[in-house]
Amino acid sequence: MLIQFLITVHSLRINVPLIFTEKDDTNYQLTASDKKTLRLEKNLSKDSKNGDNIAYIEPEKNETYKVRFGSSRYMYKKRDDPGVVAIELEDDIAKNYGNLGFIWKISSKDDVYVFENEGKCLTKVSKVSGKDSFYLNGRPCKKDKKSQEFKVNDAFTNQNSANENFAKFDPMVAGENVEKENTINLNIFMHHNRGRHHSRGHHRIKEIDMEEIPIEF
Repeated sequence: MLIQFLITVHSLRINVPLIFTEKDDTNYQLTASDKKTLRLEKNLSKDSKNGDNIAYIEPEKNETYKVRFGSSRYMYKKRDDPGVVAIELEDDIAKNYGNLGFIWKISSKDDVYVFENEGKCLTKVSKVSGKDSFYLNGRPCKKDKKSQEFKVNDAFTNQNSANENFAKFDPMVAGENVEKENTINLNIFMHHNRGRHHSRGHHRIKEIDMEEIPIEF
């Protein structure tokens, strides 16, 4: 049991910047930038609001977690209907229905996550009318159901100015071309303890003179 617990904990990416996408089509990203709604929407990597869609998994008690988007909004499963929203901890919805909606169990396998809240799993459902996006609901969990599986991707920072000290975040899905001159891999210095970034990436960032990074506009 102890071995199984340790595997579960270390397989999740805790307190690091992430982007969640559809499992089979990573062009569709979990977004929280439109008021309180949570959607699966066409990739918004060029959207100025994209920082609101960077997610962080925050550990709670008994192998449960909160999922934060941006600085202060959290994924919340409504009690009286299947809707899932992104709200602040002090939002009236949480005051009326309690904080259990913030608490998620997360199972993972090969960078694919399933989010469960009180027996209901985050699920991609119908398409939003007139938009290239999909609604997200809490539906009964079913094993190996693709609409309940979401791929986790590292978030990256786009440095628009060397003197801004990474002030603006512009996430891109891992696996795309991140070797452009004006792009710095946030993973290099935030995840250097994880396998592929430990040695080469960590030492590389030490050798960069931030004042001499070429920036193209």
